[in-house]
Amino acid sequence: MIKKQLGISVAVLALISSSNAMKLNQKSVAERCAEEELENDDGDDYMAQSIAEAEKEVAEKRGSIDM
Repeated sequence: MIKKQLGISVAVLALISSSNAMKLNQKSVAERCAEEELENDDGDDYMAQSIAEAEKEVAEKRGSIDM
């Protein structure tokens, strides 16, 4: 009886450990994806394009921007 309970306890601990390991692995994958996204970010190009569009709009409306 004690051996059976001990075996079940070990099995439960093994499942919990593997579940925690999978969560840690998923988190590290998500962090790596976020880092890659930041490295491949074209934010500077987007900002330059946005500024150019805003300057064009100001020039067309003679200094006023409707919000």
